Amino acid sequence: MFCPRCGTDSEGARYCRRCGTEVGRVAEALQAQDQQQAVVARPHPTAFGIFNHQSISNASGDVAGHIGLSIFGSVTLDLRARPLPYGETRVGVSSIFGSVLVRVPDDVGIKITGLSVFSTAKIKGQRVGSGSVEVQGYETPGYSRMGKRLRIDATVIFGTLKVKS
Repeated sequence: MFCPRCGTDSEGARYCRRCGTEVGRVAEALQAQDQQQAVVARPHPTAFGIFNHQSISNASGDVAGHIGLSIFGSVTLDLRARPLPYGETRVGVSSIFGSVLVRVPDDVGIKITGLSVFSTAKIKGQRVGSGSVEVQGYETPGYSRMGKRLRIDATVIFGTLKVKS
């Protein structure tokens, strides 16, 4: 069983050893749900920019849960084609010796969590972090009160993450 909050493998444990979420109850709820109905999994597309460039856009629908992965390449996640839904939309980006560009509308709050190792992160032109090894943590002022919010779970190793309008 993986923790639904942080993704840590917590097989057989009642509480997640990383974040403390009570995974035992989650497992019980999932078993009960499986008995009541079949669970339909919605695929979360992944764009792989491996030695090339890939793009994800919200032109054809919701991008919640999508992942952009860049290894010696680049990925662009453009969320300006359609308005984001109200509430929090969560996406994942990872870059190893590559770059990720996330384009967002001006009315969207940004929250970034994750890990940065010898990397650069820029949010709307402002450099975030020291560029060495650190846990990323950036949040638009007033993020929790904004109607449309984008949470980016990022891992950037010897790479670049940029968020622009």
